[in-house]
Amino acid sequence: MVAPAGCPPFFVVFLIPRPPSPPPPPPPPTTTTQQQGHIAHINADKDLYYLANAENGRKVVRQGDGRLWCEGDGKFVEAAENRYIFLARVEDESGEAYLNVFNSDGARLLGGKTADELAEMRGAADGGEGEGGGGDDAALRRVLKGAQWTPWVFTVQCKSREYNGERRMRYSVMSAAPVDFREQAARMLAALNEM
Repeated sequence: MVAPAGCPPFFVVFLIPRPPSPPPPPPPPTTTTQQQGHIAHINADKDLYYLANAENGRKVVRQGDGRLWCEGDGKFVEAAENRYIFLARVEDESGEAYLNVFNSDGARLLGGKTADELAEMRGAADGGEGEGGGGDDAALRRVLKGAQWTPWVFTVQCKSREYNGERRMRYSVMSAAPVDFREQAARMLAALNEM
């Protein structure tokens, strides 16, 4: 072994080739499926919406002086709206699953009510963002109850995620549409005729 130039003679460098690191594991596959089911439950005690920038949907936080700070953009914004994000228990004949529901589908599933309207129902008495005062908890529960047991066709994205060393499935609603019974009957009839 020879000491590199500029190093004392007792300093010897061993050049050992490092084995190549293994490639990272591939990301878990994401699949999309379409399933018919009924909403069995939406928990009214949890947050159903969040305050968001009206321009891009990013979360905003109301500051002590009443201004709205958008953390994603790093600036204050003028206008904000409430956007849906909630967990719904959906059941069919094979079982149940908890689905994440987002803004446009949330409004469709809750009878056309926007997240701002639900925030007004919840009211400032609950600590919600509503401006209507005391809030109408009974009206809120009626809206959530009205969403139950109506058949829907859900397009669901299924994604495997690892959390604390444990692999879990996450289901998100990509779209929700009312069941077209005429189309469903034609599809079932075609399947029976193929037998």
